[in-house]
Amino acid sequence: DDIVQVPVTDVGHGGIVAGRSADLEIEQPMNLGIGISNRSLMGGDLYLAADLIWKNWDGTEFWKQAYNDQWIFSTGAELTYGKWRFRGGYGWAEDPTDTGFTYSPQLPNGLCAGLPTDCLQIAGPGAVQYLAAAQTQVIYNHRLTGGIGYDGFLAPFLSID
Repeated sequence: DDIVQVPVTDVGHGGIVAGRSADLEIEQPMNLGIGISNRSLMGGDLYLAADLIWKNWDGTEFWKQAYNDQWIFSTGAELTYGKWRFRGGYGWAEDPTDTGFTYSPQLPNGLCAGLPTDCLQIAGPGAVQYLAAAQTQVIYNHRLTGGIGYDGFLAPFLSID
């Protein structure tokens, strides 16, 4: 769980009330996952892996109104060639955003998302957009990754990735 301290706003004037704040507990979703990997191909130089994860957004008090439960699948490979390592991967995730979300009852009217005077109140019409921006890592549908590594960079005990 994360605890965020947000300033209390003066709803009538849209400003932050000096010296007043409220603690907001934001619990993260439970993740249930299973993975498989294989390092026996090409004499151990090819490493393959895959993961399947289920995120239980509906099991959280804060996020359950903004997100639906979500499935995520990731796969990747690493090829070792001497001291070099070449990696690539692909990830797919359902978009969990609940477009019908309009407010969060855990946030009483007047709490601001910690932004300056012209802040967007989470209980307002832009709630989904704000929460999506704050949690962008959960809303990708397709993701490609890549990387290169080298063992023994400048010294035998140093690696660079």
